[in-house]
Amino acid sequence: MRLLTLQTVLVATDLQDGSLAALTTARELADAAGAALHVVHVSDKENALQALTSTLRDAGLPPERTHVHVVKGETPPAIKSLADKIDADAILVGPHRRRHDTNGKRVLGNTALALVKEASVPCMVVGAALRLPLHRVLVGADMQESTRGTLTVALSWTSALRAHDPGTSECPLLTALHVQRSADQRTGPSLPKSALDEMLEHLRKDAGTWACTEIESAVADNADAGAGITDYARAYHADMVVLGTSGLRLDNRGRLGSAAAAVTQHLDTPVLLVPPAVWMTYTN
Repeated sequence: MRLLTLQTVLVATDLQDGSLAALTTARELADAAGAALHVVHVSDKENALQALTSTLRDAGLPPERTHVHVVKGETPPAIKSLADKIDADAILVGPHRRRHDTNGKRVLGNTALALVKEASVPCMVVGAALRLPLHRVLVGADMQESTRGTLTVALSWTSALRAHDPGTSECPLLTALHVQRSADQRTGPSLPKSALDEMLEHLRKDAGTWACTEIESAVADNADAGAGITDYARAYHADMVVLGTSGLRLDNRGRLGSAAAAVTQHLDTPVLLVPPAVWMTYTN
């Protein structure tokens, strides 16, 4: 097991209301971890720095305590380039849900979409501010190659962001959820719950007692994995959802076609997306 280390948190803002929750969450994460907080806005306007400073004050981020960056260029690669330059440990971004497709459905903004696809560190899409300390975290367990690494990342975040008050004995709950088709829709054998439980037992042994996190498995029936995760997160009031991103891909209409994309598009709860560059380090 590796403890979560957040030394540098980067949050991107377009100065719109949709990014305020991401700014607030980034501030709280940086405060909780004692990490440096960097804020980036991509713009070539002359008054960009002044506008960014005003936005930061509105979000409760004093510019004198924040590393402020105004960069030019295409937004996603500019943010990723800065993240690499400052060695960011996490990137936060708003969901940009004001955009709609031709059918009137909300779609993930181009900036968030590109960052999720290309990030080399966990990327959190924040629709509503993260509630700290964490009490309940939901992890999508599709039993693909990303599952074990994603569970490990989820445990490290859950343990690090739990309540550390000596006066409380309550440990957060980490739920690994597998979504399967309902019995009348399955075209093949369902995943035995025991397979997921076996993986979680290894996770418990690796964690030992230091993590102070209860770990459980759950199975939900739903033809749509994204809808199944979203419904479960809402029903059980998850503080954060963690998903691996090995399945991120563009469909023939240029939309992001995966359970991760569906969850980030329809759920206000912060979603921590774990790219292959991260979860692969925990698979061996």
